[in-house]
Amino acid sequence: MKLKPGKPVLINAALAAAGSVLAASLVIGTEREERNGAESRPGQQASVKGPLIDLDLSRLNRQASVETDDGLFPARAPQAPPSPIPSQAVIQAPPAPSKPVAPPLPFKYLGLMEDRGQLIVFVARGDELLSLKPGDVIANQYRVDEASEASVTFTYLPLDQRQVLTIGSRQ
Repeated sequence: MKLKPGKPVLINAALAAAGSVLAASLVIGTEREERNGAESRPGQQASVKGPLIDLDLSRLNRQASVETDDGLFPARAPQAPPSPIPSQAVIQAPPAPSKPVAPPLPFKYLGLMEDRGQLIVFVARGDELLSLKPGDVIANQYRVDEASEASVTFTYLPLDQRQVLTIGSRQ
């Protein structure tokens, strides 16, 4: 199936082509005029369009000004450079980071009870009351390792450090 272009399409295409040729010829013509005007023949000076400006270049040179102390910004003498660092200066290395330490035990001793030969220690952690025996783990942070009438030994699990809560003896 062949499409036949209609007359309006052909006329529009022809007008567009003619317009682009006309625009190109105008641009080329102005370029030739500028090039011809800028070229000069031997013995002739090139013509310059526009007025010439007479510049007095001697006005660009500044004269040294006399500085006075009573001005808004008084003159200052330059500061002496800092003294050089002695060549035998000892540079100390920063101290090695200390080994992390477990926080203080958050437990307060409340009481002790013996149940079938096993000691149960009652402690408070903030508003929470806990009854602990060896092997108990509290909030995945502390494990009860030993309990006696004198103390309770905990292990701070994140750092695997042992801590002791002294409770005294029965009276």
